[in-house]
Amino acid sequence: MGGVLIIGVFERLGFHLCKRLLDMGYEVGGISLNPSPDETEEDMELEIGRNSNFEKMPIGAVETHFNRDKVVVFSLYDLYTEGKIPPSHTESLGKKLEELIRLNHHWPLVVLLLPNGLGQRSGEEQNIKAIRKAADLAEASAEKVLRVILPVPGTPGKDLEQTGKKNTAKKARTLPTAGEEGPDWDKAAECIALMIDKGDTGTRILEGIYPTLNGRG
Repeated sequence: MGGVLIIGVFERLGFHLCKRLLDMGYEVGGISLNPSPDETEEDMELEIGRNSNFEKMPIGAVETHFNRDKVVVFSLYDLYTEGKIPPSHTESLGKKLEELIRLNHHWPLVVLLLPNGLGQRSGEEQNIKAIRKAADLAEASAEKVLRVILPVPGTPGKDLEQTGKKNTAKKARTLPTAGEEGPDWDKAAECIALMIDKGDTGTRILEGIYPTLNGRG
């Protein structure tokens, strides 16, 4: 198994993907996007435990640990949908990520985890503009790119197609839902991890992780 660097490892989707990749035998490096660890992040670290294949990397020291053969994952879904990171923090963080990308370019695969309907969320787009700029730079310099589009509550299916560039997007298998309490993040992470393992590229759409979409609500 190779290595994966997850930028946003303690975001909800990034964390579930981290656990799934570790279960599959990958070495995972994780960059936290939070300005300071909170209780949620501490709980996530405890859940991973002392897994020898996981390493939390401070953003300022990542270049000393980074290998060009790693897959790089930008877990942006939660940043768009929840706005967890203060806007004042994103600009400095984005600059540090750009430095990392310029030092370690030509990765074998860059993966972007994104919500559908980005064009309707201009406020969220503006708040994480600096981080998205770094992700775009990584995408432009990568050998291969995988864009995974995930639904958010109350967004029609047509927006999934628009975000996924209707003419080129391929639908991933429909995921079972976790009931009314919310999406099944573990199943979503499993599907994404399998795409990474197979070396999938292009745009993939995950459907059915919310019960209100695709006729399930």
